[in-house]
Amino acid sequence: WSPDGRVIAVPGSAQVGGSLVPQLVFVDLASGSEQVVSLPVMPAALAWLDAMSLVVNRSGEPGAPVQLWRVSYPDGKLSRLTNDLSNYSGASVSADRAMLVTARTERRAGLWVGDGGAATGTEVVAPFKSDKGTYLRWAADRLLLGVSSGHTAIMSVSPGRLPEELISNGDDPSTTSDAKMVVFRSTETGDRAGLWRTDADGRQAFHLVPAITGSASSPHITPDDRYVVFLSNRTGVQSPWMVSIDGGEPQQVTKMFAAASMLDISADGKSIVFQGVEPHWTVCDLPACAAPRNVSHVAGPGLERWMPDGRGIAYSFERNLWVQPLDGTRPRQLTHFTDGRLIDDFAWSRGGKRLAIARAAVTNDIILFRGLSRKPQGPEPGRAPEP
Repeated sequence: WSPDGRVIAVPGSAQVGGSLVPQLVFVDLASGSEQVVSLPVMPAALAWLDAMSLVVNRSGEPGAPVQLWRVSYPDGKLSRLTNDLSNYSGASVSADRAMLVTARTERRAGLWVGDGGAATGTEVVAPFKSDKGTYLRWAADRLLLGVSSGHTAIMSVSPGRLPEELISNGDDPSTTSDAKMVVFRSTETGDRAGLWRTDADGRQAFHLVPAITGSASSPHITPDDRYVVFLSNRTGVQSPWMVSIDGGEPQQVTKMFAAASMLDISADGKSIVFQGVEPHWTVCDLPACAAPRNVSHVAGPGLERWMPDGRGIAYSFERNLWVQPLDGTRPRQLTHFTDGRLIDDFAWSRGGKRLAIARAAVTNDIILFRGLSRKPQGPEPGRAPEP
């Protein structure tokens, strides 16, 4: 609500040409009219500073830290208030509009690798700054990490070598069995959005699934290296789809709803699992989701992966990995970490002999900013307010 109670500001989005365009909508209560301002990135939170401006939490670009910005009303011009490496969430302004309180989240992710049964293992990559969850996939003897720290990128990690950036502006990688091809989700917008395919060193990029008629995310290459299964909302309901790794028209696997980033293919390539309507996972057979069956579980929305032997589903729960057997017997605990880190992602190598887990330590602080009533000079702000 604006300070005078006449306008409500609401973050939202509109689908334009198959892509979601972030917006800030101002609703005039007297007339019911709406004024729409398009934004580069969806704001995470907002609060009115005065009758002519708001403060929003947003990133400057996909993958960048979520910072504090000022939005002028009614023209919607943006000016930056903070410029650091923190992520700010939430916003509440004092009655005199001079102070703002927000939360600051910092996360550092490390990489643990052990045997396939998680009986032994060690941290092979020390914790590094990661603004969001870390995607993890095996590529033969190396690991690919989708990380976000200032910008999104896919990093290549090999034993005894420093991580190196392989692909910029991408995450959620998947590779062929010989690791010669990588399929990933682009974090760019517009005609660059969707799924891309490159060779092993990130070159020879090919736009495999443009996001023209709907989103495309969570790609998984089938074990025979012929197809890519992914999630899309191009029919209005997010569900699994399939496309040839050489390109072509995608085909819908099933019309059933599938939650975001919750999709995996069994090691034999015959079945998929995805989070449907809770509290069940849906398991069905490729290519047309034949013989669908529900698998009950105790975990909330999170990560799930097929066990290498295909007899159960592994999932993250209470900062460890558990296994739910498909025969309906009680779940069993697979890992026994006690340091309180969250599990961002995990993956078995082809053949299931090695297990890699991305684990993150998250700290949260409350930050008070003073002096927010000062007006920025010109299109760029002056000195940022002091915390």
